[in-house]
Amino acid sequence: MYNSNIKNLYNKTSNKKELTILVAEHFNLNPLSIKNHWFSGFYQVPKKHQDKLVDIMQNFVNKETKTLTT
Repeated sequence: MYNSNIKNLYNKTSNKKELTILVAEHFNLNPLSIKNHWFSGFYQVPKKHQDKLVDIMQNFVNKETKTLTT
């Protein structure tokens, strides 16, 4: 369930680099690790981080959408 939600949110994002950096800073991880492990083909996000990641991604997509429409 979470993997498909994360995948859908990631695909809605137009600035994937900025999202990756934001997530990396929040979880104190390397952006390349986030890109290659969390946001690559299998979307392997540790279960303990999935809830917070979905929240971050939803907020990011909402802000992006508001910026694009105004």
